[in-house]
Amino acid sequence: MENMNLEDFSIKLGNLCLKKSTINLYSSLNWLPEIAKVLKQVKQLGALRETCFGHLLAIPKEVTFSTGVMHNLLLRQICKPGVTRKDEFHFLVGGKVAKFTKREFCLVIGLKFGEMSDIFLKTYHVISGGIHDRYFGGDENVQLKHVWEKFMGGQFEQPKDGLKMTLVLIANNVLFGQDLRRTVSLWLFALVEDLESFNSFPWGSYVYMMTIHYLRQGPQFVPFNYDDCEQRPNDDGNDVDDADDGNDADDKDSSRTIRELMNAMSKRFEDIVKKKIQKKVSAMEKGLKKRLDRVDKRLDDLVQPHHQVTSTY
Repeated sequence: MENMNLEDFSIKLGNLCLKKSTINLYSSLNWLPEIAKVLKQVKQLGALRETCFGHLLAIPKEVTFSTGVMHNLLLRQICKPGVTRKDEFHFLVGGKVAKFTKREFCLVIGLKFGEMSDIFLKTYHVISGGIHDRYFGGDENVQLKHVWEKFMGGQFEQPKDGLKMTLVLIANNVLFGQDLRRTVSLWLFALVEDLESFNSFPWGSYVYMMTIHYLRQGPQFVPFNYDDCEQRPNDDGNDVDDADDGNDADDKDSSRTIRELMNAMSKRFEDIVKKKIQKKVSAMEKGLKKRLDRVDKRLDDLVQPHHQVTSTY
């Protein structure tokens, strides 16, 4: 344990707690070129570029998502008391603290943040003459694959129908990460009928909220506290400089904080192992008791006839 640094320890403990967790991603950027081809044929590609999702068409084809990177990042999750909020993450990477907040998310995805609309909480009513009504008969169980198949057919009753289907497809698959078997979110059918409202919807806020929610489902342990070194006094009474400020010369001053954290992590590790052992022993005891009960019953069955014969005689 003495030769293990903080990050290695966190990874080992995380692997113990996350060994049964998985990361599934159904978002597919490969849809975008196919969508562009169909819209180009019906002369709606320019209209898509002017929407709130238009910039997504510029994403390089080579961009891929690595579940391995995501898994290893979650293993390095920490909590900085007084700093980390419920709607953000902090990670210890290479001895430095990295953060994931609305700011970083907005820089990457480029979607609007703002006051959240409650349209997805309202009771849904099929809009007469809308794409949900005309193409799918108002069915509440329209799967994403049905919209995709209808869209790829390229036969649209009205000029903007292809654009509206595109926005529903991008929202459900590319942004929400839902696979083709999932039912389309009904509120999208209502929102897409008003393109101005669709474009002004705070998609960044909504998708960020979803991202945080699902990432929180991953770790099955509480992230360890990582005291903010910038506000933590050292032994001589002076403030300790931030360990992730780029100045490595003063990082040694935070060794006390690291030692305390290591001790806390060690105790947590021991508690987890102890609970697992206790659970295993308890299961073994229950299994052994059941076997002994079966043996006792078997012995009683063997001895009982002898007693009956003796008493009769």
